[in-house]
Amino acid sequence: MPRFYTIGNKMATRCMMAQLAISGARMPNRASVIIPPMKVSELGEFGLIDLIRSCTTQDEISGRTPRHEVLIGIGDDAAAWQGDSQIQLATTDTLVQDIHFDLDVISWEELGWKAMAVNLSDIAAMGGIPKYALLSLALPGGLDAADISRFVNGMTHVAREFGVAIVGGNVAASPNVVITMTIIGCAKGKAVLKRSTACPGEHIPITV
Repeated sequence: MPRFYTIGNKMATRCMMAQLAISGARMPNRASVIIPPMKVSELGEFGLIDLIRSCTTQDEISGRTPRHEVLIGIGDDAAAWQGDSQIQLATTDTLVQDIHFDLDVISWEELGWKAMAVNLSDIAAMGGIPKYALLSLALPGGLDAADISRFVNGMTHVAREFGVAIVGGNVAASPNVVITMTIIGCAKGKAVLKRSTACPGEHIPITV
């Protein structure tokens, strides 16, 4: 994982533009999707997801992305695409301090358990098998290292139980704790479960 560092907005933009130039990519001349005159808070979670889906659909229509490999895209518990030999799954979730958890209430071990479990449940909801995890942490510099060890212990306890290997991630500085976990897995067979295929009368397991 890289060391903590801060980069200014102008420098970050220049770096991004340089990378785009090297790759041959071009910045769009105008927006492909009409952005509604609304605040993010007015859109809400699902409205924001719909907006992102609308923006990415433009590339799919133009053929600039390998859409033919994607089986399930934005909007379900996990994304699914056809791999060389089986269907691959990926899901990600972010936990933000004082929004999704309160460090005065939850222990670091419990927080690590939760960060892993909420992503594992998404793979399970698709009827899949979790394989690998990527962990990104944004942390205040004043935190005790022992607390992070407790967090990782809680996370790895769940990972071992379900045979998941933590294979990488990222760290950054932040005034609050922000945890982003990504799980990559695969389908058990040649199909995955989708929200849209749920039928009346079926049982619904709930993870807490």
